[in-house]
Amino acid sequence: ETLSRIQHPRVASVMDADVMGARPYIVTRFVPGPSLDEVVTRSGPLDPNALVRVARGLADAVQAIHEKGVIHRDIKPGNVLLEEGEPVLIDFGIAHLEDDVRVTQAGLVMGTPGYLSPELVEGGAITDATDWWAWAATIVFAASGRPPFGRGPMRGVLSRVRAGDVDVRGIDPLLVPLLQAALSPEPLERPSATQVVHALERYAAGKSARVAQPA
Repeated sequence: ETLSRIQHPRVASVMDADVMGARPYIVTRFVPGPSLDEVVTRSGPLDPNALVRVARGLADAVQAIHEKGVIHRDIKPGNVLLEEGEPVLIDFGIAHLEDDVRVTQAGLVMGTPGYLSPELVEGGAITDATDWWAWAATIVFAASGRPPFGRGPMRGVLSRVRAGDVDVRGIDPLLVPLLQAALSPEPLERPSATQVVHALERYAAGKSARVAQPA
């Protein structure tokens, strides 16, 4: 019911559902386009204009779901579809309401290594900052064509996640400050939604996407 209230062009909205029937189902808007993961794997990193378009659109989607009190928790390139170049966020399979006590409980970790924030890995408190971390990790992939925290054994990837050791090789230096700030292991050190949007606007204007450090 909560997800059905999210009506935004950058989100694959829930149109109908019956979770109590003999065959439970959820119906979402159909998005006729490939995933960001597929596009980058096939054609390489996005060019600057396409990157800004995806970064802005995905930021709009994150803001839209947060305004309804929902945290996605599984933002990654495979959950971003490109519809005529515009991103659409899909798959709210492990999303939770912000005030749901389950989001702060340790236990089963669901998601893709390298796109799971440190607090998700360690069973910490899940906040809006969790999705902004995953937003940044997704944009790193789109800009570089590589997983943000490398490949290899899960233990190694998660160790780099906890340390904030992100691979920004080949990414425009003007964009790097925003991505590194958003991927801080400490949620309170990450930029807010407003800071992310303003930094993106500076980058689109050819300036450094720097963000102010928290006081």
